[in-house]
Amino acid sequence: YTYSMSGCDENLKNELSQLLTKNIEQQKLLSLFDVGDSVLFKWNNDPHWSIEYVSKNVSKLLGYDEEEFLQGRVNFIQCIHQDDLQTVINEVKEGKNSPEGFFKHKPYRVITKSGLIKWVLDYTVLDKDEKGNIAYYIGYLVDITEQKLAQKLLEDSEYRWKYAIEGNKDGLWDWNIKTGEVYFSHQWKKMLGFEDHEIEATVDEWQLRIHPEDLQRIYKDIEDYFKGITTHYTNEHRVLCKDGTYKWIRDRGSIVQRDADGNPMRMIGTHTDITHERKLLNELETVKNRFQNMFVNHDMVMLLIDPNNGNILNANHSAVEFYGYEYDEIIQMNITQINQLPSETMKKRTQQIQQYKRKSFVCEHRLSNGEIKIVEIHSSPIETENGVILFSIIKDVTHEKTIENQLKQSLKNLEKFIETQENIVVLTTGKSLQFANKKFFDFFGFKDLETFKAQHECICDYFIENERFFHIKKIDQNDNWIEKIQLLPDSQRVVCMLDKNSQAHNFLVSVNKFDDNTMIISFSDISQTILENISLEKKVMHDKLTNAFSREFFEKNYQRFLQEYDTVDTKLALAIIDIDHFKHVNDQYGHDLGDEVLIEFVRTIQAYSRHKDMLIRWGGEEFIFLAQVNAMDDLLRVLEHVRKVIQLHKFPKVGNLTCSIGGTIYKENEPIERTIKRADEALYEAKFSGRNKVEIS
Repeated sequence: YTYSMSGCDENLKNELSQLLTKNIEQQKLLSLFDVGDSVLFKWNNDPHWSIEYVSKNVSKLLGYDEEEFLQGRVNFIQCIHQDDLQTVINEVKEGKNSPEGFFKHKPYRVITKSGLIKWVLDYTVLDKDEKGNIAYYIGYLVDITEQKLAQKLLEDSEYRWKYAIEGNKDGLWDWNIKTGEVYFSHQWKKMLGFEDHEIEATVDEWQLRIHPEDLQRIYKDIEDYFKGITTHYTNEHRVLCKDGTYKWIRDRGSIVQRDADGNPMRMIGTHTDITHERKLLNELETVKNRFQNMFVNHDMVMLLIDPNNGNILNANHSAVEFYGYEYDEIIQMNITQINQLPSETMKKRTQQIQQYKRKSFVCEHRLSNGEIKIVEIHSSPIETENGVILFSIIKDVTHEKTIENQLKQSLKNLEKFIETQENIVVLTTGKSLQFANKKFFDFFGFKDLETFKAQHECICDYFIENERFFHIKKIDQNDNWIEKIQLLPDSQRVVCMLDKNSQAHNFLVSVNKFDDNTMIISFSDISQTILENISLEKKVMHDKLTNAFSREFFEKNYQRFLQEYDTVDTKLALAIIDIDHFKHVNDQYGHDLGDEVLIEFVRTIQAYSRHKDMLIRWGGEEFIFLAQVNAMDDLLRVLEHVRKVIQLHKFPKVGNLTCSIGGTIYKENEPIERTIKRADEALYEAKFSGRNKVEIS
């Protein structure tokens, strides 16, 4: 039996540690443990192991609810069986120094609230603070009580079924060591070509048929086993058949009864005909040198198997290390003792390999310690004079399959979670949609994902071309839109899409990584917010009186003007324009006419300005004028044009007016306030020197 926490690889251990400290969304994921069979604990690093967190399903394991633990009414140390407590404490002390950041306890017993004893398997992760000190222990407890009980039942019944082998191809012997009487089964006699009545029930019948060269070695092996030097008796030797030939026999046996002094009284064992295996091995010897070094020393696990009966003929060093058996043990085993496939499936796989219809398959292999590993087997038949042997390369893919299963389960859980969202949420590889929630289908009007994919390659097909929002035409044809939109500020990650009724909706797009191949993309409908912002933007963009751009608009957008105007070939020019003697207009004609003059002033400049020139009302009769110029001379020419346009224009009731202008060119990386100040100083010089002038600084 194996006691392993399925899926508790190093990545998951790290995730468990992080889950307890991350944001609210991740806390929701902890609810997955609340409904499962495994219990999650978070202990403080103090002498009492006080509990910071425990999953709600703790009552299923220990009978206590989470509040009894969190309020300190019961301590986890009290739940550990007294006979196991010191071992657990010692393991924690040793685990503190674990370089991997986690450790595994040996299975130990806990006592429930009702007094029931249960067995648990405990993986503990060290949660360290920024200084590297242990802040918490995070434990993942699995109830293995049923496995323990099953193992005990197996051990109790092992004696009864272990020797119930009569009827198979092995011969059975039962030796009364005190009397020398031996029971030889029908198959034992038949194996050597004898009828039942031709073999007497004495040990001499066996000894007289042993090849002389093998006899002393057999006696030595039996003696070592009786003295306890070896833990089991096994020997391969030659036995004389009725027809005068010798067969190679694998002889195995165990003492099943001893007297009061511990001396063996009865021994039971089997004879297995391995003559065919020996012939195959002899043939193999002729080609052995060609790949011996490769086979023995290769990092990959390799086995040679007899396809007729599944016996393991040879194993390399990696196989010995991987399976945990001694070399002498593993070459006496049958592949069915390792491979967990049903016998019929094994036969089918073997036939497919022999017929070159299949080269590899994935299955489970049992190690000597009972642990189950998922392996990928690549097997090829090798022709010999006496038959075929299988050369098998075994790769441990347990970790990969565990990760794969975890991802599949995580994906299922994620899909369930996504279905509860009010936003449109999809899972995509960037090229193809893998999953979409109900909100997606309700919005676009598709029955299922297959129907959508039959007509569209990507959800981005629905992005409307609107300069206010992100769309595909804003990126190069070969660019990935998901990668590009992630580079934008949050305020610019907005797309516009039509619903099934051709109504436009605006969505804020958020992108999160699920794994190396899958992204989670959420579309939050912000249509109402966008409409409100557009309305507000229109209000604040222009000055209410003159319809020139407002000062607030300039302050929010001057960075964009810098990017657009200040290029390799052109510069951003900024000028301050002031209407000369405007106070006299207000004093003589009144403020209402003064307002009309301001409106006419703006209308006149805008009518005679270039497409990219921009006029901003700065305050009162002062305006900022933005222009894209090549050099200082170009700026002077533009501003003189503005001054002359105003000088020549006749304002209603007022007549001719003039203006003074101070201009400058933006210097790279300087604060915009410094540019404005320089233009203001130039304006002062224009006024001081007589007005109706342009001064450049």
